[in-house]
Amino acid sequence: MKMSNKMLILSSQEYKKSQGNINIIITDEIKSKSKQIEESRTQKATEVNLTKY
Repeated sequence: MKMSNKMLILSSQEYKKSQGNINIIITDEIKSKSKQIEESRTQKATEVNLTKY
């Protein structure tokens, strides 16, 4: 079974689109984890400062 050039181009475009979606998901996951880490650090710093006084 032969694929036409049009189908190959479409498949390539769909692949690139799905790769882009995966990259966006990964980026969003990293941003979310970074925010959680920053919030955790801020909370710990606040707790340390409160126990000093």
